[in-house]
Amino acid sequence: MKKYLLCLFSWMWFDSYGQLPTPQVPAQLSFADIELTIQKAARQEIQQSVDALHRNHTYFQKLLEKTDLHFAVIAPILAAEKIPDDFKYLVIQESSLVGNAVSSSNAVGYWQFKAASATELGLRVDKEVDERMNLYAATKAACAYWKRSNVYFDNWAYTLISYNTGFTGAKSVAKEKYFGKKKMTIGKQTHWYLKKYLAYKVAFEEYVGKNTSPLQRFIRYYHNFPKGKSFKEIAQETATEEKALKEHNHWLKARKIPTDKPYIVLIPVANERYAAVAPKFEKTSLETDTMTQTPASKTYDNESRQQVNGVTVTIAKEGDTPTSLAQQGSITLEAFLLYNELTGASHPIEVGRHYFLEKKKKTTTQAYHIADGTENLWDIAQAYGIRFNQLLKRNRMTYDETLQEGRVVWLRNKRPQKVPIEIIDNP
Repeated sequence: MKKYLLCLFSWMWFDSYGQLPTPQVPAQLSFADIELTIQKAARQEIQQSVDALHRNHTYFQKLLEKTDLHFAVIAPILAAEKIPDDFKYLVIQESSLVGNAVSSSNAVGYWQFKAASATELGLRVDKEVDERMNLYAATKAACAYWKRSNVYFDNWAYTLISYNTGFTGAKSVAKEKYFGKKKMTIGKQTHWYLKKYLAYKVAFEEYVGKNTSPLQRFIRYYHNFPKGKSFKEIAQETATEEKALKEHNHWLKARKIPTDKPYIVLIPVANERYAAVAPKFEKTSLETDTMTQTPASKTYDNESRQQVNGVTVTIAKEGDTPTSLAQQGSITLEAFLLYNELTGASHPIEVGRHYFLEKKKKTTTQAYHIADGTENLWDIAQAYGIRFNQLLKRNRMTYDETLQEGRVVWLRNKRPQKVPIEIIDNP
């Protein structure tokens, strides 16, 4: 009974005044699948950031309402992509959930992607569309980045840091003793980005999903329905305001939704209208959606058969050889070696990597890839399902040329002779 009265009092305080008690940073904190021990100096530093977030109660309340609205879209994507739910708090740190946010370094959107990184991850960025501002598509791209990074670190804390520093930057501060471990110590020397993130998690976690004031909810407008339509037409069809549609869909720069691929339009409706309107437009499962196709580079599933760039692949398991993989695909060994551009039947097979059971294509929808310093051109050809010799031609490279970390690799078009090789310092 005492516990019930305490909870009731807390809700009354929340509804009447909107002033929430500032959470205190604990000595032990769970993040992703890791138990963190936070030392005193780090706790003090994190607490200062938590206090700052709670200092303006009106602002915090408004941001909390935005958080509840947007997390309803973000959380299911993280679950479907097998990314820890805790990563949803990172979007508040990155952009305060401002869809058209632009940083001083020209990072854009909810998850603050630079243009080169966005296109590498499969997002469209041009004069008609900037999917960095599309909550659904950008969240899928962020998941692809984290999965790729975590293949190396096997530690979600270092993977989170890599989102700010890039792979090489995170590698320089990572301690191998924590790779694959479920316990870590957070101290004064821990990277500031991780400590800042923990402040956002502590500041918001206790209150997310508990706001009782009337809120909007998003309808996710899927697949072929919005193709070729304007926001005015969509507003009329869904009985919403065109102004509200534009506010939550800054990604569209053209007058109408392009027809080159499916796009998701977020339609805000009041809670009381949601149940009546949503079934007409909202697909039931996020997990089967194919909105954003991202390369499978160093990101592997447990399923043995998938498609990369529209070409069938198989995932290598322990003990597999070129011969056994060819047999799985009901193709000859010669065909398997040709499709994967391997040297011979004795070529080592990497467990977890995908291998092609059909001929790779000459091109892909992605425009660029940024070399992370651990891969060669063959790795990239395999990742995107493009023929190796096509990559050589498009990038004006020779067979024995090495890839510099941060180099922009041209995938879809040939780099013009007058365009110099570009090196990106931070993905």
